[in-house]
This record gives sequence, structure tokens and C-alpha cells, in this order.
Amino acid sequence: MKFTIEVEDFYLEEGDLEGALKKHIIDSCVYKITQEIKTKIDDGVNKEVKAQVEQTLYRKIGSLVSECIASDKVKGRHSNDPEITIQEFIKQKFVETAKEKAPTDEFIRKLASQFGEELKKRYDLLFASQLVAKMKDSGFLKEEAVQLLLNQ
Repeated sequence: MKFTIEVEDFYLEEGDLEGALKKHIIDSCVYKITQEIKTKIDDGVNKEVKAQVEQTLYRKIGSLVSECIASDKVKGRHSNDPEITIQEFIKQKFVETAKEKAPTDEFIRKLASQFGEELKKRYDLLFASQLVAKMKDSGFLKEEAVQLLLNQ
């Protein structure tokens, strides 16, 4: 195996070239190996710490939830709020959510207006159909005229 090295790219003050090249190659290999080992160690440590934190976190969450349910008290939303029962807390959340999603008066008026218009149209159609049927029964309309009016 033969390596060709441009001496212009490698600066050497004094000393032998062979020793300096060996030292440079050894240093760069050690650096790369050290970086790979460091990455593997960091990944392993992060993985283990994450697993430990998750286990501890789930245990603590479980104990806090059990404690809250047992005492039937929770702290309010803000730090200076007093403790309240779970039922009151749920009621507050429900009221807050209901206020955010409640329809406005304008929206309700618009829906009522649309519903009223729809009922008027239906009533007019029903009234007209009944009027035509009564006129037919009384003999005021011919059969062809009844068919034309009812089909429309």
C-alpha cells in the first residue's frame, strides 16, 4: 500500500516528517474514536435517565392523583386561590368552557329568523295544497287543473 502526501499541506517547523505524520494520524484517530465513544455514552446515559425519570414521574403523578381524590380537594387555578372541592373545580371548568363556546344573541336571532321563514314557506305550501284539495272535492276545479296545481 502506498500513500502520497503533499508536504505543502502539512506544516512542520523542525524535526522528522515521518514522526510528525505518525503523531498526526494517531491524534486524529484517537479524536474520532473518542467522539464516537462520547456519542454512544451520551445516548446511553440519556436513554437511562429518560427511563428513570418517566418511571418516577408516573409514580408521583399516580400518588398525587390518589391524594387529590382521597382528600377531595384541589388547589385553585392560580397560586393565591384557595383549595376547592373536585366538584367545584369541574363546575368552574364547565362554566369557563360554556362561556367560551356559547352562541351569541345575534347567532340565535339569525337561526330563529331562518327557522321562522322555513315554517312560513311550509305553512303556505300546506295551506295551498289543502285549498286545492277542497276545491277539487267541491267540484270547483277540473281534474287537469288539480294535477297541474298539485305538481307545482
